[in-house]
Amino acid sequence: LGKVLRALGEKRVRDNTDVLIVSDHGFSTIRHSFDVIAILQTAGFRAAMEFPKGLECGDVMVAGNGGSCLFYIGGHDEPTTRRLIEWLQHSDFAGVIFSRLKTEGAFDLATIKLDHPTAADIVVSFRWADENNQFGATGVIDGDWNRKAGQGTHATLSQSDVNNTCVAAGPRFRKATEETLPTSNVDIAPTILALLGLKPTTQMDGRILSQELGDEGKWSGMGEKKRTLESSRVFPDGHWQQKLNISEVRGATYFDEGNGGYAPSSR
Repeated sequence: LGKVLRALGEKRVRDNTDVLIVSDHGFSTIRHSFDVIAILQTAGFRAAMEFPKGLECGDVMVAGNGGSCLFYIGGHDEPTTRRLIEWLQHSDFAGVIFSRLKTEGAFDLATIKLDHPTAADIVVSFRWADENNQFGATGVIDGDWNRKAGQGTHATLSQSDVNNTCVAAGPRFRKATEETLPTSNVDIAPTILALLGLKPTTQMDGRILSQELGDEGKWSGMGEKKRTLESSRVFPDGHWQQKLNISEVRGATYFDEGNGGYAPSSR
């Protein structure tokens, strides 16, 4: 960043150049690391990261992503899918469950815009908590086998993971302000096109970050709608519940946070 800004200064275009700085995601500290595949195999599932001879009906291919996990079910086998979801709902690490198969206590893949023919059958965001790590930074999560407890990772639906860096500076942006409306990295491309005076030739997922551009008063009336989705399931031995907080601004959807857990029945 220093080299870029210095080069702009040397070319005497720093004062009329807009600069945007973003990160891909936030980060959390792992409080509990576990081997998802080993646990599934112990529970009787045919689970692995890869099946050299191909995915047979009922096989469970597991793709870990730190604070979340994707499960591909051979043949989209319904009994295996339902059994796996019920098993996850009883686990001590599942936070939010999304499923291709409509299942009680889980959200549809479409809820988080993952409804694609090649998407996983089940997507799980692991559990998290607003606790501090050993350095006082907020955000601890359960994580898969890729990293150990005490190390950092990402990909849950906690605020620490979902929230990232977005800094904008230049002649077209408001000065010395902090914007609380949600934004996303998919908003960067349409915003750059707007800065260049160009219109997209196709529909874009993101929106122009209008609240940061031009006259402050022009965008003061921009509204933000918030809603919470909840899904639960009652078992003879306990109760599973999950939620997902969503914000909407000018037609754009932002996933703020989501979490869940299983509570055994009191005896």
